[in-house]
Amino acid sequence: MSETAKAGRLAERATAEALEMFGFRVLEMNRRAGHLELDIVAEREGKTVAVEVRSRAEGAPVDAASSVTQAKKRRVEKAARAIAHGGDVSILYAFVSLKGGAVSALEIIDESF
Repeated sequence: MSETAKAGRLAERATAEALEMFGFRVLEMNRRAGHLELDIVAEREGKTVAVEVRSRAEGAPVDAASSVTQAKKRRVEKAARAIAHGGDVSILYAFVSLKGGAVSALEIIDESF
């Protein structure tokens, strides 16, 4: 596994743990929806939540939040709708900074629709 893939998995695990601390139940990780993928599918109070995790090394020229393009948002929304089967779904974005192989910051933003 590449260093980039290892960093992504670390960021996903850290995000899943943070979600659980805030009362979410992680249902699946790396859920496929056709050719699309959601990093984390969770639920809280009966509501489905799709989570896109973006990570960058601390000090990278482009931070994790800036890496979410409009095209990426459309793909995440499409995948979220596919797994919801017509029901309600919220989208959360998790932005993770990594330093020395560890999480140095994690921010979760709600992008509900």
